[in-house]
Amino acid sequence: MADEASTSTVAKAPVETPVAPPAEKSSTLTAAQAKSALLTLDDMPTGWTQSKPEADDDEDPTVTPKRCSAVLDAVDQQGKPLAEAEATFSPSDLGPQLDHTVSSWPRSQVPVLSKLTAAFRQCPKFTSTSADGSSATFQASGLSFPNVGDRTLALRLKAKSDGINLVVDVIYIAKGNNGIALMVTGLQPLDGATLEKLARKAVARLDAAAS
Repeated sequence: MADEASTSTVAKAPVETPVAPPAEKSSTLTAAQAKSALLTLDDMPTGWTQSKPEADDDEDPTVTPKRCSAVLDAVDQQGKPLAEAEATFSPSDLGPQLDHTVSSWPRSQVPVLSKLTAAFRQCPKFTSTSADGSSATFQASGLSFPNVGDRTLALRLKAKSDGINLVVDVIYIAKGNNGIALMVTGLQPLDGATLEKLARKAVARLDAAAS
């Protein structure tokens, strides 16, 4: 059962943000530790493969309406992480695609999730336009998910880009100064039981890497 005091979901109307419990103490990670905290192909369901993560675009997308830029600013204001690693998995070219990111910061990640929760509640619908002119419209809603860290933020983004409708399920997990992001993108969502199992494995790998 989800711990309602420390699990955040996004509602259509603004509601009070749950108060998080005291953050668990956690040391920061080195680059090698962050990499070792990633899920591996052995953790995936049968038939999945691993691919090289796509290179990040150095230029941030433009978010409209302008007030919705807070969705991205809540993370961007932190600057660059001390260490970060990413892995990508998929069962086929048609998806769904799972992107797993582990990052380590000089401060607790619980307040960051609080800011993200507030941002999505205040602005559940927005459009993101990349430097190349491509754009996508997102509609955010809450996603039922148990708390598996100091705090967990779970949300579903219904995205429309170039006439294609996609579902993007995002799980952010704060563990002390370290963070886990699981993003599943596809025409259909990954079943909840599998996503929860992968999230718990990701937390176990982070704990092992940080110990």
